[in-house]
Amino acid sequence: MLAKRFGQSAVATPANFVTVVRILVAIPTLALIRRDGSSWVTLGLWFAITATDSLDGWLARRDGATRSGAFLEAAALDWAGFFPFSPEDGTPAASLPDAAPAELVHEWLRECDAVQEPITRSARDALIGAEVDVLVDRVAPAGDGVVGRTHREAPEIDGVVRVDGAYARPGAVVRAHVTEAVGPDLVAKVAP
Repeated sequence: MLAKRFGQSAVATPANFVTVVRILVAIPTLALIRRDGSSWVTLGLWFAITATDSLDGWLARRDGATRSGAFLEAAALDWAGFFPFSPEDGTPAASLPDAAPAELVHEWLRECDAVQEPITRSARDALIGAEVDVLVDRVAPAGDGVVGRTHREAPEIDGVVRVDGAYARPGAVVRAHVTEAVGPDLVAKVAP
């Protein structure tokens, strides 16, 4: 086994370097997309940005996990969201001393996301082929199905389930067969 090269609170790591480069490439790529629309150049840049996400996570795991990363891998939660602490006036935490430096906080958030994303993807992929009950939130934009959620998704913050070919009012429950996972979202068809 390789010796871990960075401590639990290291900032200057190869994984963080890849993340910074990805961000720096994403900014002009988005500007190009806005200015020129889609092209082979923007497609290639976007592919490079997304493909290096796995490299980022691999480097983080290779070079040493922080305490939060080790916890997330062991917990294997289907969903987890991460955000930095923001002090709220009138709360005891607002006046606590010794806040972590912003760059360290962002390193922790990046690591948590790099660990959690494959766990969530795996949990969503495991649902392909399953039958689920979907609480309908709205009719799909094209009018050819409904959009809702199972007991796994919180409204407005987790993925959704698109049930193609379903016709139901918001609030109804539709039995659906999951056919695909697209990021955090599921695609399904009405169960027979």
